[in-house]
Amino acid sequence: RRTMTTAQPIQNTLMLQPGENGIRDMEPTDNTLKEFLKLLRHHSVRRMCPRNSTIYTEQDQARFVYHVLEGVVRLCKYTDDGRRHIVSFMLPGDLFGHDQMRRNTVTAECATNAVLASYPAHRVDELSKDNAGFRAYLRDQISEDIQSLQRHLLLLGCHDTRERVASFLLDLKKRTPAGETLMLGMNRMDIADHLGIRAESVCRALRDLKAAGVISARSASELVVRDAGTLRALALAA
Repeated sequence: RRTMTTAQPIQNTLMLQPGENGIRDMEPTDNTLKEFLKLLRHHSVRRMCPRNSTIYTEQDQARFVYHVLEGVVRLCKYTDDGRRHIVSFMLPGDLFGHDQMRRNTVTAECATNAVLASYPAHRVDELSKDNAGFRAYLRDQISEDIQSLQRHLLLLGCHDTRERVASFLLDLKKRTPAGETLMLGMNRMDIADHLGIRAESVCRALRDLKAAGVISARSASELVVRDAGTLRALALAA
């Protein structure tokens, strides 16, 4: 298993106000979130964060809510001896940090170079008190996160390596707008630490899926789903 490494703190990254440098914003697809973020636009700071930089660590005071504009963020738990499990990946359009208590319950790191918008947590709390739509959105998101974690526990407990990788790819396919093309922003070690297997096992499972004609590879980070039915059957197998 991968051990914890020294990461660059986000405080050392470049801070940008919205609109600077012509950075393209990833618009939220949910209208409730989109309208709420407009209310917060004067309180937001845009951050360019390099790969493997730390956004926040577990048990730090929860000061900000983040919106992923570009790149991939990994939410991790570390054991006392440095072993890592990646709880989930945040993709462009995702909001994270909103489900924290007074202190962070996970460590957030950039799996790739990323652009984030950060919002002061106290301003989010204040505005959400008068916005029933956003409160309902947060409840739905937290409920969806809990269901996702339950599915992940089932995956770790009942599925073999190929089924775990197939389930990961199917989930990624559902969350990305690129049709049959999957962009793997995270590396093989990240995927392994999310699925509870070794990086070599991830590579072997991907080779098996390619040999079976389920997927093909345009590059190491770009896969194409050729047989969605078989991929779904593998992902749903117990």
